[in-house]
Amino acid sequence: MPNPTVRSPSPATVDLEAALCLLAPGVDPTAIAAGRADEVRRTELLAHLATRATHARDRAERHAAMRINDITDLHLRAAAALQDSPADSRTVFLATIRLQIVQLVIVNHLVLALRGAQQHPIADACVASLDAVTELLRAWHDSQPVPLDTTGSATTGERVKLAPRLLAVQRLSYAQQILSRATNQPPQ
Repeated sequence: MPNPTVRSPSPATVDLEAALCLLAPGVDPTAIAAGRADEVRRTELLAHLATRATHARDRAERHAAMRINDITDLHLRAAAALQDSPADSRTVFLATIRLQIVQLVIVNHLVLALRGAQQHPIADACVASLDAVTELLRAWHDSQPVPLDTTGSATTGERVKLAPRLLAVQRLSYAQQILSRATNQPPQ
């Protein structure tokens, strides 16, 4: 249950409905999560907005024939704009990694939901691989700021926690085994 003494971190419901009308003119935003608690309804409206915005952004990037480097720069600038105040590169880096982790977790759960109860080798390999990439990004995020060694040089991966890297190796190995069995090819 939301804390009534804390102001909601999301925009007002009416503003979210108006934004959804702009992105999806044929959608009735008042029907989305109708009758649910206001915080839940705003969260669902935000999820609809995010999905619509991602779809519109993807179409716009393809229509503009943007190169991957330009798209990457665009997303880095957008992540930097999330900061409440001008941010240094480390703050932008950490915010960007956190956003990517959230997106990977959502993709992971979507793949599981789409797969359903029946196992599927490609879907299962996707889930294992997404788990591995998520763990690696978490390890990279958690290793920041990179400490300086006694000479003043940034340290490399040896100071990053070993457990997430081992978990990632296990997940990737599992994905390879699944795909090897599915294609009747021995793992390399």
